[in-house]
Amino acid sequence: MLKKQIFDPESEIPIFGDALAYVRDGHWQFRMYVAAEKKYVVRSLKTRNRATAISKAQDMYHEILMEVKSGKKLFSMTTKEAVAEYLKYRHKDIATKGIVVGRFTTITSHLNHFLDFIGRDTRMKDLGVDHMEDYYGFRLGEKASQSTIFNEQSTINAMMKWLYRNGNTNFESFIYRPVSKIDTRAEDIRKATITEDEYIALYTAARSYVRRSEGEEYLEREIARHWILINANCGMRNGEARQLKVRDAEIFTVKASNELDRTLVRLTIQAETSKWRKSRMAVCRGGKYFERLRELLKSKNDDLVFSVDGTTPFTEKLLLKHFYAICSLAKIKDFRERGISPYSLRHFMITERVRAGLNVLSVADMCGTSIKEIEATYHHMFDDVRISNALIPSRRRAAKKPEEK
Repeated sequence: MLKKQIFDPESEIPIFGDALAYVRDGHWQFRMYVAAEKKYVVRSLKTRNRATAISKAQDMYHEILMEVKSGKKLFSMTTKEAVAEYLKYRHKDIATKGIVVGRFTTITSHLNHFLDFIGRDTRMKDLGVDHMEDYYGFRLGEKASQSTIFNEQSTINAMMKWLYRNGNTNFESFIYRPVSKIDTRAEDIRKATITEDEYIALYTAARSYVRRSEGEEYLEREIARHWILINANCGMRNGEARQLKVRDAEIFTVKASNELDRTLVRLTIQAETSKWRKSRMAVCRGGKYFERLRELLKSKNDDLVFSVDGTTPFTEKLLLKHFYAICSLAKIKDFRERGISPYSLRHFMITERVRAGLNVLSVADMCGTSIKEIEATYHHMFDDVRISNALIPSRRRAAKKPEEK
């Protein structure tokens, strides 16, 4: 309903009581308030003729009603506004256990790179399916890896599908320039995996690192030290370890084959802290490290394992600060260039377990991943296992078939 009820018959014509055709600078214009978006649609009717203006205005009125009814947005938001709306939508998934906080942080990072490329004030309705064709080259120039760029492109298109469903864009996804896929992940992981000698240097340095502190700093350093010891034996993802509670780490003792007591830990990784939203149970070595850390922190059953006060998680920033300090003290060669990080402890655990003769299925089960993932990602690192397998004698006696010269 128009607020104004008295009109100039020469220059103002009500259209169905909700819109107005009016003259400005000799040309007829159209104006209509859209309550759903709390804005006025103002468009030129591109005519000086009164009768033509009335006809066009009536057609435009019906077109707008149809667009509003179908859920289509008449006003375009900027890319910055679109990203903010999508992140607000995805943030709700944390509360409903759809994603973990770490995943939300990754999505935010991916979409910030999108804004860097496309511009923050670009209108969504001005974008076309081919506007992201050069994104790969742009991110490659910023030294991003191919796998990272592919993941970013996937996140961006997931946002576009959501915006399309909500009528904020005219297409469902961007078309990216096709590129040849280079599988560098296995090589990246090889570089980012510490050797057995480096692990020894790491936990030895961690012992010295702890002795140089006191008070809360001492407790932080002990947590970092035990993070190294525990995750080199248990192979948890960082997010899983950070959210692990004392009650989910059951310590028990068994007799090993050499008749010596071995302290193990039965871990229960809760579905809401797992990457794939599936709970799992794993029995791992390193129970004594859990036991010692629990005594140091005076932890209660409902406390976080890695927390000074039992409730505040050991943040990524804090973990990296102490981990890199220990790497420097241990003289780990080129650790930053190689991508050595706390996640390297998981890589180390997986490779060491397979090299020790544990079958891939058991390792995958312990670490909450798939056989396919381990074989594709770590298989290149098991050359010593292949050599050992090649040296296993067959059942036939060697005398029956002389060795080839």
